[in-house]
Amino acid sequence: MNQNTTEFDQLQSFVTSNLVDHQNLQLNFALLADEQNEVNQLSDGLAGCINLVDLKLFLRSSFIEKQNLTKIFSALIKCQSLTTLNVNLDGNLICDEGASALGLILSKCSNLTSLILELYRNQIKIKGANSLYSGISKCSKLVNLEIYLAFQQAEQILTEESHDQINQNTKDSLDFDLTQITNLTQLAIDFRYLKIGDEGLYQLGLILSQCKNMECLKMYIDQNGFSEECLPSFFIALSKCVKLTHLTLYMTLESCCQQSAFKVGQTISEQLNTQFLELWFQGDGNLQNLISGLSSSNSLLSLYLWLDEQSVLEDKYIQNIADALLKYKNLKNIKLLFYQEEKYEQQIKKLFVKLRKLKRLINFDIEIV
Repeated sequence: MNQNTTEFDQLQSFVTSNLVDHQNLQLNFALLADEQNEVNQLSDGLAGCINLVDLKLFLRSSFIEKQNLTKIFSALIKCQSLTTLNVNLDGNLICDEGASALGLILSKCSNLTSLILELYRNQIKIKGANSLYSGISKCSKLVNLEIYLAFQQAEQILTEESHDQINQNTKDSLDFDLTQITNLTQLAIDFRYLKIGDEGLYQLGLILSQCKNMECLKMYIDQNGFSEECLPSFFIALSKCVKLTHLTLYMTLESCCQQSAFKVGQTISEQLNTQFLELWFQGDGNLQNLISGLSSSNSLLSLYLWLDEQSVLEDKYIQNIADALLKYKNLKNIKLLFYQEEKYEQQIKKLFVKLRKLKRLINFDIEIV
């Protein structure tokens, strides 16, 4: 938290404070869903913060209805000096209607340069995501945009759908435009479990290709039901972001064949000028093929791999991973993070010894968590 930030955990303490003095503010409240008075007090209090520049508003699991959501956030329109907004509405179940209302309101906060929305567990689907992004796209001064929409937690998914089922059942497609946000350099997108399918991944590639000044991109796109054949074309579309140097990608390749995993890595290395690449990878024995595909990159300087499969620590995979990494031409920083038990410590030590042959490495780190 900023040293000059004023923080309130009690609503009454906030509304009775000298509102016009607040410039950097953090509010941590749990409003009652049926308490209209609290909603009115919060709305009036925010409207009184006319000199507000930076706001962190955390209203987790308050079950705010659309009408009250509109009332609270409409107050921010009066805060003409507001440039930085961080909102956490985790577990409020605002659904598509709430997301649409939020997008409409934020479109009127024209001076925002940084916006972070944490909207986990809100049952927002593709339709709501489109409306939210369409509204935010009118905030033309944004430099940093982070929106986390994970539709639901993994343990809440009751049925598994095949790629074909998801593509057949998906009626809505991603449809929003970011071209008005010409200064956007940092973007984080979380579409986990949204089931966008092949068409959605294709549309996402087209949308991101509009962000010509983007330098840093973080994407959570696992559990979306797109097929492996669509990934190379997605990265080709992303290649139009010529300033992109930092890419963080969370995805699942467990159904990928060896050839497809290699093709994904090869396409990233050939199409993107990425210097820093962070991959959260889930998917058995195809890791070495992905790493091999990436090895042709001339621009890659730092590689972070987050590994979540025990099979990658078997002796045969350790050897393959080491051999693949030794082919990298300009790599200076490697970090490998394993979500594994201590029984694999010896295999990881073997990997460490092998990679010491990379004399150009400046930093090499392995962690087990």
